[in-house]
Amino acid sequence: MMNSRLQKTSAAYLKRKGSRLRGYQRPRALEQVSKCSFDLILIDFRLPDIDGTDLVEKMGNRAKDATKLMITGFATLETRIKALEFGIDAFVEKPIAPDDLLSLIRTKMSERRNMRLQKK
Repeated sequence: MMNSRLQKTSAAYLKRKGSRLRGYQRPRALEQVSKCSFDLILIDFRLPDIDGTDLVEKMGNRAKDATKLMITGFATLETRIKALEFGIDAFVEKPIAPDDLLSLIRTKMSERRNMRLQKK
């Protein structure tokens, strides 16, 4: 869940690269996470009525297996620490080049997949 413009841009780019995805705006995001499973959750830190870490906290166990990336144009040490405490796999500063975002997504998803395999 990200701001509308970033969501559309990221979605278009990832679709062109072969990803299947869904984008939701809050409050529908919380509803959908409870109904579906996701491999990746891409969240903007600063949202109109909630910050991204609070949203991840509300998702709780429903999103525990997903790779979670948080994007922000307002990075501070405090927000980075807060994001990591809530299980965010990567904290990305805007602007980020689309190819760099895709590379980071692949890396973090691979890391999470390997962690799941090691637990089995």
